[in-house]
Amino acid sequence: MSETKKSKPVKKERATSYVVNILFALAAVVLIANCFSLFSQVKEKKDKYNSLERLYQEELVLKSEYEYLLDEKNQLEYIERIARERYGYVAPGERAFYDSSYGK
Repeated sequence: MSETKKSKPVKKERATSYVVNILFALAAVVLIANCFSLFSQVKEKKDKYNSLERLYQEELVLKSEYEYLLDEKNQLEYIERIARERYGYVAPGERAFYDSSYGK
């Protein structure tokens, strides 16, 4: 009567499969968390790129204005505009009206 019992090796195999399943689940959770982190980094980079692109476009407009002002034909027009806007000068024969309620 030599019967052998094989119940213990089956339990070890099940315990091993549980550990492997838990490790796979943990690996999946870590990978998903990394994906979300990478997606947020990509979004931040896109936002920064869009911001820099807007600044670049504004600077291009400013550059074209400066190039226009540096043209010899437009220097007198620029000087006149600065005199009117900054210093409040008027051309001879013009009337200047000021709002006395400004700042009240």
